[in-house]
Amino acid sequence: MKNYSYPIIEDWSQNELVQMIKLFNLTEDAYENGNGTNVSDFINQYNLFRKINPSKMEQKQICKDFYDKSSYDIFKVYKLASKSAKKRLKMN
Repeated sequence: MKNYSYPIIEDWSQNELVQMIKLFNLTEDAYENGNGTNVSDFINQYNLFRKINPSKMEQKQICKDFYDKSSYDIFKVYKLASKSAKKRLKMN
């Protein structure tokens, strides 16, 4: 696992922060875990991400910040997960 910090928005409640960290962790699993990430868990967490951050611009900025720090693409994982019939998704 790499050493970097997660993008944090000061307006997030503690619960929203926990939910966002889950999304970051599931994204990391898609890239780092040999078994990938659970597709339904990831999609559910991504939908929470959109509720927590309803602004498309803010969503894009968070994804860009996370990508810049980790080289992991949240939206790319979501696009593949939403089209996947499999239970788990592993990014190359």
